[in-house]
Amino acid sequence: MGGSASFQLMESMGALNWLRFLDYEMGSVYVEEHKKYEAEVFLGFLKTTLQKYPFGNIVMILDNERIHHAKLLQD
Repeated sequence: MGGSASFQLMESMGALNWLRFLDYEMGSVYVEEHKKYEAEVFLGFLKTTLQKYPFGNIVMILDNERIHHAKLLQD
């Protein structure tokens, strides 16, 4: 996988929530679709991101939603 990637995180569409990222270097897209968007879901997405890109720089754009500041994510 590429050494760095830019990530676009969440878009709500009705009852579905998408977590996704785009790797500009490789031209690949990864998407997760969830019925609920909770701290556990976001943490799982962060872990998946780090597994796919263990090295290099990662740029994340977050919208300051409460879930991005959950206590679960503080550790």
